[in-house]
Amino acid sequence: MKLNKKIATAKNILNKKDFSKEDIEFFENLFEEFRSIKRSIKEQSRKVTMGEMVDAIAHQWKQPLSIISLYNQMLLHDYSYGDVDEKYINNFSNKVELQINHLLNTLDEFREFLRPNRTKEFFSVKESVSGALHILQDVIKGNQISVVLEENFDFMIYGVQNDFKHIIINLINNSKDAFIENSIKDRKIDIGISQKYGLFSLIVKDNGGGIPVEIIDKIFEENLTTKENGTGVGLYMTKQIVKDFGGKISVENVDCGAMFTISIHEGIL
Repeated sequence: MKLNKKIATAKNILNKKDFSKEDIEFFENLFEEFRSIKRSIKEQSRKVTMGEMVDAIAHQWKQPLSIISLYNQMLLHDYSYGDVDEKYINNFSNKVELQINHLLNTLDEFREFLRPNRTKEFFSVKESVSGALHILQDVIKGNQISVVLEENFDFMIYGVQNDFKHIIINLINNSKDAFIENSIKDRKIDIGISQKYGLFSLIVKDNGGGIPVEIIDKIFEENLTTKENGTGVGLYMTKQIVKDFGGKISVENVDCGAMFTISIHEGIL
């Protein structure tokens, strides 16, 4: 039986005055199917994100590796001209070590994000956003995007921190794709953290041209995508993760772009 028919059957059962043993078993199986679908969607989203992270690692490693290669060529050139002495070697060693440390720090950041750590903890929203931006720093620079994070406010939330980073990465990548699709030259993303009437909010706003009005009310639905090779998982999964934190996410078109607002009640200063 297809899922839509099962949902229709469930509605008919709920209209009954009494439930049979078969009805209860039907609902138990239906709930397990829903849980299985949710797990499948999470896994698909994780695979998409891992693919994007591998691309990001390749981009971030390209520059320091190119610099080390250049240093190596310079060493051979300078040695042939007799310019290599102890001072030269010490300077050369320090510069290469600096690039190697950059590679190692980048690897640690990505490994921490991709590690299947499901430990829940209190963490700083601002620090989590900064960590996500660090992961995407080369993607941001490579696409000439200016990202401004307002740092005058912060709050703590409880949950899996890597999941929260996943939210930020999805939203930044969504803006990046909008910039490219709409051929935006002056690319800007503003990220703000605020509190109002006991509600904590994280706002991500870009100038990427906004979301088509015909789909903006459906943008968080499963399998909805405006991208040629998109999966429709990103924003749907973002909404599911936000719900896991006890929050809500909404979007509206403002100025020349889109503004996503994540609202969470259970925040701690």
